[in-house]
Amino acid sequence: LNFQFQWNPSLMTYAQVATGFKGGGVSPRPFSPGQARPFNPEELTSYEVGVKSDLFDRRLRLNVAGFFSDYTDMQISLSSCPQFGVGLPCALLTNAGEAEMKGIEVETVYRPIDNLSIDASFNYIDFEYTYIDPAAGTGGPQYGMYPTNLPRSKWSIGAQYEFSVGHIGSITPRVDVSRQADSFAGVRNGPTNLIPAYTLANARVTWRSPENTWEAALEALNITDEYYYVTRFDQFTLSGVSDAQVGRPREYAFTLKRRF
Repeated sequence: LNFQFQWNPSLMTYAQVATGFKGGGVSPRPFSPGQARPFNPEELTSYEVGVKSDLFDRRLRLNVAGFFSDYTDMQISLSSCPQFGVGLPCALLTNAGEAEMKGIEVETVYRPIDNLSIDASFNYIDFEYTYIDPAAGTGGPQYGMYPTNLPRSKWSIGAQYEFSVGHIGSITPRVDVSRQADSFAGVRNGPTNLIPAYTLANARVTWRSPENTWEAALEALNITDEYYYVTRFDQFTLSGVSDAQVGRPREYAFTLKRRF
């Protein structure tokens, strides 16, 4: 259900409420008969209010949204489940409890002068378990922990300027920087499933022909050669090993396009 009001051509506000669910079933990977257990659907009710605006003769676009989400019967994959037969290994999917999530998102594009564009975004999420089923045991989430792959905050900023070079066409240099806060790859947060915060920077120079039929670009990705993890698979409790997928290193690329 959504309500919105257009105050003037430059400003619109809205409020909405939505519901959703993730279907239930039977845990798909039991390591013992006792782990072949059913789980219920996960349900969500979310609320959001926001503002969308184009200001200063449409040179500044600013969108802001705040949201609140209420989860019930959250589906969590446990890493240890001695209460249901064999404690280790375990990948039991169960309804671990209830949680609330609230946050804010901001995105903007600013064009202070012709040919110059600056864009940025920021989001912050505050997550809290309000109830944890005792059946989740020691292998499940604990109060104060965050779900998997959910950083508390993320931001990015980028800028570009298009230079006209007459009959040759145009050249546009661009720089982007983004940062992601700490996150965890396990529902029971710990140092062996931590994905540390990281910052990435990219640069690109693009040439376009006057008719915009040809385009060539030279880019450098992860220009600081940041060493970071994309995902982790925590097996430390079982085998003393925690695997991680490392992000891509510094890379260079050249692309050429022809439009017909």
